[in-house]
Amino acid sequence: MNQTKPTLPSRYKLVTKRQTTENLVCFVYAFEGVGLYFEPYLYSEEIAHIPFAEKITLMSSDYEVSFRYKWYKADYQGNTVYVSEKWIGIFPPPNKEETIEEYAEKLDDLGFDIDVENYVWDDRQEFKLLLVSNNMRAVFTIACLLYPIDFKFPKSSNKIEEVLTKIDDKEDIYEEFEVTRNKNGEVIMIDYIADFGESSDSVTLRMRSDGKIMLTFGSYGQHQKVIPSYL
Repeated sequence: MNQTKPTLPSRYKLVTKRQTTENLVCFVYAFEGVGLYFEPYLYSEEIAHIPFAEKITLMSSDYEVSFRYKWYKADYQGNTVYVSEKWIGIFPPPNKEETIEEYAEKLDDLGFDIDVENYVWDDRQEFKLLLVSNNMRAVFTIACLLYPIDFKFPKSSNKIEEVLTKIDDKEDIYEEFEVTRNKNGEVIMIDYIADFGESSDSVTLRMRSDGKIMLTFGSYGQHQKVIPSYL
């Protein structure tokens, strides 16, 4: 397939390539699919569109940065294309039937480096999954597939802390979505709580100082001691 290489507008400045240790085998995390581009910026020519959960293999761990996002090279049907880190992740997305515990077991069986902690009290349970990743957006997508969080991944903001709430009087549900950013505006923690009156659920994502993300699911005031699948 012959392609005419588009001219890169001067306003789309690329920074020097950097090196990362991320896995070269990735999965599409965008529910509507992800575009493969001829150049590393969104207004380049889109060569193909890959659906959600499809596997894509990067050509190397080198990347370029445009508009704060990393862009990786991949090979698609003999063409060198670029894909944005915004919509890909190294962990296979969970399916609709999996609980957080089952998903952790699958990752372990596939050889991913994870740590698991499970705490059970009389009226409370917490399940913690430590993922070797610094991609908060990808882990947030995993959390939303395991639990129906009715909020989207936060957009860029100058605020260090931001709290959003939703109240459903008909269903007696109070939802709180708290976002914490560092001084660079990067999301370092998301804390979601769904209060049902007599019980509540929580989902927390926390970026640790070692570059790993802790994903915690909590269930409070529940009679059942096994966190269910919410989809």
